[in-house]
Amino acid sequence: MKYADLSINDKHIISEHYDDVYFDMDNGLDETKHVFLDRNGIPSILKEKNEFTIVETGFGTGLNFLALLNEYEIEKLNTTINYYSVEKYPIEKGELKKVLKVWEDLKFKDELASIYPSKNGMHKIKMHKNITLHLYIGELNDFLPLLESGVDCWFLDGFAPDKNPDMWSDTLFKKMSEITHPKGTFSSFTAAGVVKQGLRKHGFFVKRYPGFGNKRHMIGGFLDDKL
Repeated sequence: MKYADLSINDKHIISEHYDDVYFDMDNGLDETKHVFLDRNGIPSILKEKNEFTIVETGFGTGLNFLALLNEYEIEKLNTTINYYSVEKYPIEKGELKKVLKVWEDLKFKDELASIYPSKNGMHKIKMHKNITLHLYIGELNDFLPLLESGVDCWFLDGFAPDKNPDMWSDTLFKKMSEITHPKGTFSSFTAAGVVKQGLRKHGFFVKRYPGFGNKRHMIGGFLDDKL
């Protein structure tokens, strides 16, 4: 197993391996809410569900997961959530704690850093009485066969397609179409053509939305059983 190689400056957390940004130090949490929570109707949709399954491609710093936990606590929800995610290059525990300390009001960040897995394979982590993190350390193509039908929502967050093309494959889009509930949603920070085309090819309605901050566009949509 190889750990992530990070570069940290006043503005960004950067992956040296992919030469891309994990998040902006000033606005990363707001961007996560805009792209992944708000676009998928979270937390409002959770108030209508007894159980909800999210799959994320690219766990990274865990910011998306921690933002979800925060909203869950604020809204005093009771939904059972299974959160599946994959990470090829996990962040070393000490580095992760340092990275996440910028978010003073983010609950569970120290707990996540302390129990972050240090070996390959699937790790079942109980972060809340109603929320289970299923974190796979390894390759995306080894992770996807482990997923079963019944996915409600996808967070597509695996560095830009031109930096990490292996993440944005036809294998992923086909698997998404096979195991997502009809009308199950997705969102992504990227609006790259290869992503839009791949999703549409496998039955997803895709729409472009305003991105966060200086980013012009992002995408969101749902599995359309009529396509």
